[in-house]
Amino acid sequence: MCDAAVLRERRRARGGAVRRQRRDRHCAQLGTALAPLCAGPLMAAAALTGVPFFVAGGLKIIYDLALWHNFRAVKPPEEG
Repeated sequence: MCDAAVLRERRRARGGAVRRQRRDRHCAQLGTALAPLCAGPLMAAAALTGVPFFVAGGLKIIYDLALWHNFRAVKPPEEG
């Protein structure tokens, strides 16, 4: 969806910049380290096995809605 808002000749450069930015984030590394510590005990308890999946699904819905909200007015260059 984000590629549609970038001119065709600039997409490759934009993709490289996004990948580098994602790789350099220290917060993402912290989240990657903490997630198993939180999810592990929940998965171990039989009654709480589904909780990590519901939390992850809820976060994904929030992320998708935020993307939609930010880009709903952007028209791809192909649509003119």
